[in-house]
Amino acid sequence: MSAQLKSLPERTESRHVPIGERAAGRWPDIFAALAPDLGPALGKYGKHVSCPIHGGRDGFRLYADSRRSLYGRAVCNTCGSFINGFVLLSTLYGWSIFETYQRVALVLAGLPAESGVRIEKLLERFKQEDALKRRLALSDAVQTWKNSKPVGASMTWPLRRYLDERGIPMHLAYPYLGSDVRYHPELPYFEGGREVDRFPALLAIARNRDGKPCFLHRTWLAKNGHGKAPVSCARKTTTFFRKQDGAAIRLGGHFGSQGDVAEGIETALSVAIAVERPVWSLVNTSLMSAWSPPDEYCPRQITIWGDKDVKQAGEQAAEALSRNLKDKGLFVSARFPETPIPRDAKSVDWNDVIMNLGVEGFRNTYLWGF
Repeated sequence: MSAQLKSLPERTESRHVPIGERAAGRWPDIFAALAPDLGPALGKYGKHVSCPIHGGRDGFRLYADSRRSLYGRAVCNTCGSFINGFVLLSTLYGWSIFETYQRVALVLAGLPAESGVRIEKLLERFKQEDALKRRLALSDAVQTWKNSKPVGASMTWPLRRYLDERGIPMHLAYPYLGSDVRYHPELPYFEGGREVDRFPALLAIARNRDGKPCFLHRTWLAKNGHGKAPVSCARKTTTFFRKQDGAAIRLGGHFGSQGDVAEGIETALSVAIAVERPVWSLVNTSLMSAWSPPDEYCPRQITIWGDKDVKQAGEQAAEALSRNLKDKGLFVSARFPETPIPRDAKSVDWNDVIMNLGVEGFRNTYLWGF
C-alpha cells in the first residue's frame, strides 16, 4: 500500500500538465501504439511513403525535423498538412478529438516518465533553429532563382513540351505565367540529403497576403519534357521563409472584380486559358482551406475551381475556403469537374477536363451561361 501511495502524487501532478506537452517528443511511441497504418512512415521517418488516408504511391511523410516532429506533424501532397499528431490520428481513424486525447493519454500512462529539457527550452531552441532554416531557405531560393531563365527563353523546350502534353499550349499560358514563374534547366534533386540527379524544373514564387515571397514551389520535369521527373516527389515547396497566410502563386497577376482560385499550378493554368483571366494557384488543400485574399486586391466575387478526389480532400478544402470567404462578406461559388473519377485514378481536376475536352470544349461545357 505504501508503494502505491508514493506513486499517487506523481500521477496526480502529470494530469495537470497539458496533454500536448506530455505528448511532445513522444509521438513515435504513440503512433506505434495507436496507428498500425503509420507503420511504413515510422519505418522511414521523414521519407515519402504511401498515404495511409488516401493511398497513392509516395505522397506522405512524417516530419523528422526537430520542431515539427516534436508535435507529431505530417504532410501529404494530396490531403495537406496535419498540424499535430492528434489531428493526424483523428483524421486517420475518424475519432473525435476528445476520443483521440483519451487514447493518447492511455498510451502516455504506460510510458516511462520523461526527463530532461522542458518543452519551453526545447521550443526556444527550435525557434532559433527555425529562424536559421528560414534564412538558409531564402538564400537558396534566391540563388536558384538567379540561375533560372524566363519561361519564354528559347531553351525552355522541355517545359513547353510538358505543358503542351497537359493540354496547356505555351502561347495560351504565357500571359498568365508572368515574372513569378521561371524555368531552371538543371535543378538538383536531393534524396536523403544526397544529390540524385539534375532535371529541368518549373519554378514559381508563392506570395503571402502582404505580397511578399514566402516560399518557392518547384516541379521537376523529365529531361525530355515528357511528364515529370522520375523521382519520389516531383513537386516540392521550400521551407517557408516568411509567414504564409494568404499564400498563392499569382498566375496572371492581380484580380479585378472577379477572382478565381484553384489548387495546383497546372489546374490553375487550365482554368486561366479557358476563362481568360488570372487564376491563382493555392498549391495544396491545406493552404487552400486557410487562404484569404489580400486586402489591396480583394475581388467582390470569387470562384473556387476545386479538385474532385476519391477521399474528398479537394471538395472539403474548397468548401472550407468557401465558408471562410462568405464569412468575410464575399460572394463565393465553388465548381467541380463533372467528369467521373476513373477507377485507376485518385482524383479529377480541371487539367483533366481541358486535356479531355480542349479549351473550346471546356468553355462550351462549363462556361455556358456562366
